[in-house]
Amino acid sequence: MLGLAIAGLSCGGSGEDDSGASENDDALVDHEEWEEVLSVDDVFGDRPAVVDCPFGWAPEPFGAGDSLGVDLAVCDYLTVTQPSLRDVAAGQTVRIRVYHFPLESPVPGVRAHLAIAFDREVVWERFLDIPADASVIDAEFVAGREFAAGVPIDFHVHNHGPNSYNLVWIERE
Repeated sequence: MLGLAIAGLSCGGSGEDDSGASENDDALVDHEEWEEVLSVDDVFGDRPAVVDCPFGWAPEPFGAGDSLGVDLAVCDYLTVTQPSLRDVAAGQTVRIRVYHFPLESPVPGVRAHLAIAFDREVVWERFLDIPADASVIDAEFVAGREFAAGVPIDFHVHNHGPNSYNLVWIERE
């Protein structure tokens, strides 16, 4: 798929062993464990009537670790989910890193939508104007309530055009 390692882009304290399991005690996801959300009951609400994205995403190497690579040249909408690996306390900061390659669209003036939900509650989202240069999005949010290990974490990306993204991490501080 994307197969690019970005020189100088560090995954901070995040590390991976040969099995793909995270060595970071604060990682909330394992990129080997994502599953596509196929239900029309998608928490993000902008789901098209028909979504077919079986080959548009996969775990892949990125910088010093692994990421979830998403290639929206194959599909323009994706939501994936997995159970949280760890608890998040109310008031705890959660950090997110997403990289996107240059964004383009056949239709001018559109936006990409990136979002994360914990336990079906949208806790972070970002809208990106297209076209845009490649960029790293380092974001964080403070959990408004406790999220127990095992609650679903959903990652969503939706855009117009042949664009690529890498979810590098979702981790608690």
